[in-house]
Amino acid sequence: MSKNNQFQKYHRKLALEGILKSSIWGFNAFCLVLAVIAFVGWATNLKSAIWMGIGIGVAVGVICAVILYFAVYRPTASQIAERLDALGLEERMVTMMEFQQDESYIALRQREDAQQSLSKVSPNQIKVHPFAASDVSKKARRAQAVTIAFTVFSPILAVAMVLVFVLSLYNVLPSGDSILGPDKEPSFVLVSYMDNDGGVIEGETDQIIEVGGTTDAVLAVADDGYAFVQWSDGYTSPSRSDVDVQEDLFVYPEFQEVQDDGEGDAGDEPSDQPNDQPGQNNDGNDNPDGDDLPPEPNQPGSVNDVNNGMIIDGETDYKDEYAYYYELAMQLLNSGTLTPEEEAFLKAYFDSLL
Repeated sequence: MSKNNQFQKYHRKLALEGILKSSIWGFNAFCLVLAVIAFVGWATNLKSAIWMGIGIGVAVGVICAVILYFAVYRPTASQIAERLDALGLEERMVTMMEFQQDESYIALRQREDAQQSLSKVSPNQIKVHPFAASDVSKKARRAQAVTIAFTVFSPILAVAMVLVFVLSLYNVLPSGDSILGPDKEPSFVLVSYMDNDGGVIEGETDQIIEVGGTTDAVLAVADDGYAFVQWSDGYTSPSRSDVDVQEDLFVYPEFQEVQDDGEGDAGDEPSDQPNDQPGQNNDGNDNPDGDDLPPEPNQPGSVNDVNNGMIIDGETDYKDEYAYYYELAMQLLNSGTLTPEEEAFLKAYFDSLL
C-alpha cells in the first residue's frame, strides 16, 4: 500500500496486530517443538535434548511467524476497510472499494460520502486485538478459538515435558527407556567350581546367576597331606565369591602334596642298625650264639640316652655312637655268617668313618 493511500494511517495499527498474531503462532510453534524434543530426550535419555529443543524451537518459531505474517496476517486494503466499517461507517468503506474504478455520478457521490465519514474516524479508535477474528464469520471465530487454545496449552505442555525430562536426569522420575523400552528377558551365566585331586569344595559348586551378578562364596579345603596352592585362574585365596560375572566361568582349585619332613628315617646314616641280617635277632642282639651285647645307645637306661632314642638328630655327634656300632660290626665279621661282598662293604664303610 502506497503512502498516498487514504488507509495509510490505519495500516500501521493493523500491521502491528498482524505481527502480534504471527508472533503468537511462532511462540506456539516454539513450545510444541521444545515439548516434542524434550519427550524424545526423555524417551532416549539424551541429555542434550533441552538445548537442542531450545535451538530448534527458536528457529522454527521465527520461520513460522514470518511466513504467517506475509501469508495471512499482513493487512490488505479490503481488510482495513472492513475494520473501519466495524467502527460504525455502515459498509461505506467496503462499498467505496468496490466502486473505486467506477466514474459514474453515483459512484463519485458515494466515495465523497465515504471520505467525509472516514475523516471523522481516528486511528486510535482501532484497537489492537491479537486474538480477535478478522471478520464475524464462523470460520474466523473457530480460528480465534484455536489460537487461544494453543496459546494456553502449548507453553503448559512444554514446561511439563521439560520438567519431566530434567527430573528423569536426576533419577527423581524414571526415564522413558525404562518405561517405554521393550521388556527383555534376563540373561544368565553359569559359574562352575570344579573338584580336583587333593581337596574338596565347600559350598554350591554350580551356580546360575544373572549377567553382572555375584556368586555365593565357596571354600577350597585341602585333604590330609595336601595344601591349597591357587585357583586355576590365578586367584590365590581358598575362599572366593565372583562379582560382576559377564560370561560363563569354569575354575578349579589346585592342590599340592605336602612332603613328610618327619625325623627318624635316615636309613643311610651310619647310626642305623642293620636289620634282618643273617644271624641277627629282632631284639637288637646280633650275637648268633645268643651272647649279650652292650646296651644299645639311646635306649632307656643307657648312658647315651639322647633325644628320645633318635640318633644323629642334629645334636648328637656320631662319634659318641661309633664304638657301639664298631663292636657290633666286628662280631658280625667274626661270626662267619656274612658273604664276602657284605664283609667287604662293612669294612669299607667303617674305614671311611676313620
